[in-house]
Order: sequence, then structure tokens, then C-alpha cells
Amino acid sequence: MGAAAIGDKGIAALEFALLFPLLLAIILSIYDIGRAVHFNIRLAEAARLGAEYGLRAPSDDAGVANTVMNTLPGWTGVTVDPVERSCVCPGSGPALCSSSCPVPMTRYLKVRVSKPLERLLIGPSTATGETTVRLR
Repeated sequence: MGAAAIGDKGIAALEFALLFPLLLAIILSIYDIGRAVHFNIRLAEAARLGAEYGLRAPSDDAGVANTVMNTLPGWTGVTVDPVERSCVCPGSGPALCSSSCPVPMTRYLKVRVSKPLERLLIGPSTATGETTVRLR
């Protein structure tokens, strides 16, 4: 082997040593983003199913929370926020659900679910899922 061949191997090793951390950071970032998207999709699905239950039993907050938790078996750290109810009087905007309205009031139910998410590079964050449905 000549001196040029040995020098080429050294340059390749140096290039690898310089680029490897960058490639590793890119790969870990892609993994983090994919994992966060996965958690957000699953939590949104759980919130949607909880809201569907809330359509059938609008006053059963515990049932909504149980439906959400049953959708995510084995998951820890999941928080189901208290169910939010809101009303809108058509033509005049948001209103208290107990107030009077000249036309039938439109009622909404919102379910929000969150879970702490450990990230590999960026640090901790929170994955969330939220659904709002109109009650009939």
C-alpha cells in the first residue's frame, strides 16, 4: 500500500467521525417526531371515543373518562381533563347554558386528553388529543 491509500482511509474515518453525530441527531429527531405524532393520534382517537360516549350520556363525566382510559390500555400518565360543556345562542354567540335564548341553544361537549412525553433530544413535552362535539 502506498502513502496515498493510507491517507484516504484516514480522511474517510475523519469524515465519518464528523458526520456521524449529525446523522444520529437527524435519525433521533425523526424518531421523536414520529413518536409524538403517534401519541397525538392515539390521544385524539381516545378523546373522540370519549366524546361519542358523552353524546349518549351527556352528564356522565366518569363514563367519558373511563371510555378514554379503556381506549388506552397499559398507558400510564394519561390525564383526562374535566369534560367542558359550552352553549351558543344562535345569532348572539356564546352564552351560559342556564341562560334563556329565543331559539334552541346549541350545546357542545369538549373532551381533552394529555400525556407527558419523554423526548430523546428536545426534552419533555406533552402529547394531547382534543375533540369537541355538538350535543343534539
